[in-house]
Amino acid sequence: MTDTRVNRLAASDRNMEIHMMLRWFCSALVSLSFLAPALGQGQEEESEDSTKYEIQEVVSIGTRTVERMIDIPYSVFRVDKKELAYGKKISARDVLADVPGLFLQSRYGNHDLKISLRGFGTRSNSGVRGVRILQDGIPESEPDGETVVDDIDFTSLATVEVVKGNLSSLYANAPGGVINFVTDLYFPRSFAAILGQAGKYGYRLSGIKVGLENLSNRMLFTYNYSNHNGYRAHSAEYQHLVNALYETYPGQNTTLTVLGNYMRGLNKLPGSLTREEFTADPFQANPLAISQDFKRVTSKGRLGIRYRTRFGETESNELEITSYGGIKELEGADNLVYRFTTRYSLGTMLGFTHRSRIFDDRNNVLTVGMDYAFQAGPVTEFENINGVKGASVENEYYESLSNIGFYLLDRVELVTDRLDLFLSGRLDRNSFTRDIWIPFGFTDTTRAFRKFAPKAGLNYKLTHSIALYTSYGLSYDFPALSEMANTPLSSAPQYSINPDLGP
Repeated sequence: MTDTRVNRLAASDRNMEIHMMLRWFCSALVSLSFLAPALGQGQEEESEDSTKYEIQEVVSIGTRTVERMIDIPYSVFRVDKKELAYGKKISARDVLADVPGLFLQSRYGNHDLKISLRGFGTRSNSGVRGVRILQDGIPESEPDGETVVDDIDFTSLATVEVVKGNLSSLYANAPGGVINFVTDLYFPRSFAAILGQAGKYGYRLSGIKVGLENLSNRMLFTYNYSNHNGYRAHSAEYQHLVNALYETYPGQNTTLTVLGNYMRGLNKLPGSLTREEFTADPFQANPLAISQDFKRVTSKGRLGIRYRTRFGETESNELEITSYGGIKELEGADNLVYRFTTRYSLGTMLGFTHRSRIFDDRNNVLTVGMDYAFQAGPVTEFENINGVKGASVENEYYESLSNIGFYLLDRVELVTDRLDLFLSGRLDRNSFTRDIWIPFGFTDTTRAFRKFAPKAGLNYKLTHSIALYTSYGLSYDFPALSEMANTPLSSAPQYSINPDLGP
């Protein structure tokens, strides 16, 4: 009886265990049936989120038409917008500090900037030489190759495009490369902002920024005022800077852009020190710089307009027309001379690109264009009397330079999506004129230089993000207007232009 009851209890316990296991199993199945759609949905979302889309960066300065960076046989670098969002943006040194192979050095504070790309680029009397500087695709460089970047608003940049190496086959006076400062015009919504920066040695910057946008128009306006006491004696400066950019879209494939800027500023120059003076006090100024009040007062304004359109059945044709004009006035004092310089400039750029298929459906991109630039103006020199302009004119002359260049670039796809051949060339003619008004005794002269700069390159894409390239070309650096003045030691000192100087 007892054994039977025990057996029944054991059997009952086994039945309860089996029942509990079945109940747990059924509950687990029910739970999984509810979780399965959620798990599946989570996997789908994870799959969608983990999908990576590779966006190829495009630039226009390396080929003078919009191309992917991976397709260009040159060293191209873009300063990312995120890098520009933080940190000080006082000068070009701040926004270009991370560019590999680029060396920047200023003579006094932020001015007389020297830019060297891979060792090429020399300092001139008044700015950058050997490197072509653009702002939103319009030349900031003068026709003679000299550049002053004081009128670029570094607080409103979207990116900076840098091409390192010889680009004389596409641009005049670009043996060292090209740098294009691009304004941040494509903001997501209209805005208004107040800017402010402060730093050591009395540095202050304040300004306003206004951006307006709708479906067919965009506009950005900025005004900055900055002043700086300088870290050396007699090195104070101030600057007013206005930049405006307006873009409208008359048609689906047409863009009309108007660009304008104005800058006025004063820079006190402390002059150079001897080693003994620097060791004694590195913050002092050259005594002569103080007594003669070394300084530079600059006023510069420019207005440009650009028209771009694509046309054809497949929009395979691109046309760009750009015209610009400006005026620059420079008042400067050094140890001997109080000088007034005026420069009027005009320019036009024409570019046409045709994209087609050749040789068994291989891509071919042909670009042809013309650049014309002209600058002229008088230079008047007085005696510098303790920082004050003297009464009599010591020297007065009129300088002018015209540059016209024709370029061609053809990119042929030799192996589909792999190997491209680049052939480019540019023919330039530079004409210099120098008329001496005071003192007399010099023969007014004109000189002209003609040079052709060819280049060939190969670009082989290993992957979508890695490419091998090589190129070979010739480059020419034409003299600047200030370098063409004759010297008593030349072969013909009676002329106003140096007969021995050439590209």
